[in-house]
Amino acid sequence: MTTSFGKIAAIFLIFAFLVSACQKKESQNAMRETEDFESVKNGLREMGDEERESLFGKKIAVILGYGFNDEETVLSVSKMLDDEFGLCKKSADDVRENDGGMIKILVFPDDFMKGSKPRVSMLSSLLEDDSLLGIVTLGAPDGLHKEIALMADNENFEKIPVISLFSQDDVLAAEEAADFVIDFDHGADSLSNENLNAENEIEHPILDSIPHFNLEETLVKIVQFEIKDGKTAPTIEKVSEILGNRSVRAYLDSATKIQSINHFTFE
Repeated sequence: MTTSFGKIAAIFLIFAFLVSACQKKESQNAMRETEDFESVKNGLREMGDEERESLFGKKIAVILGYGFNDEETVLSVSKMLDDEFGLCKKSADDVRENDGGMIKILVFPDDFMKGSKPRVSMLSSLLEDDSLLGIVTLGAPDGLHKEIALMADNENFEKIPVISLFSQDDVLAAEEAADFVIDFDHGADSLSNENLNAENEIEHPILDSIPHFNLEETLVKIVQFEIKDGKTAPTIEKVSEILGNRSVRAYLDSATKIQSINHFTFE
């Protein structure tokens, strides 16, 4: 009788130990999953684990050109995109400690200097080692879209979505190279290369003429679009959604009266 009771007690103790061990392991796993999730950048948290894993090593290039290359704008854009997606090194010489992010920020002219002059032709070499998901340009300088088009013709570069905002480049070149070209209504005509001073700054900043426009939040939406819907055909509805449901219409060339299929203006 005593022996049977001892066996039962021993079995009970072993069972209790196993249950406790399982609960502890589940608790540790849950804690680890929480910590892993908390380490995920804000802009990627709505994705599933498999979708996030598929983005490993992928990059989106954000090119800050005329009107967006001042120190204050570069810092604010960099901070927001770092918080949302993480930044990566611009080159092997970059001293940035963390290279695990998705966003590669390039500033024109600073990152395009060859000798004493900026060269947009350096773009392909700046991006040749990256597995690109997309390109976003703001205030693109003259000739940049031509370089993007040349990259697209290179068999080493896969077809990727390109979104161009407030371009200072040739209109036809922008429309040919980019999937979406977006301008503020009335702003595109008044902002031309003639308005740029010797320091490559806009005398009258683009953003000052746009009411209730948040550049950083718009960039986050554009990057999320390139990650999730980059192959989506350009539509007024999609551009309006990216811009926070602002009024959007197709760009109409004033000379030819031809309406663009991928160039849009917003109010």
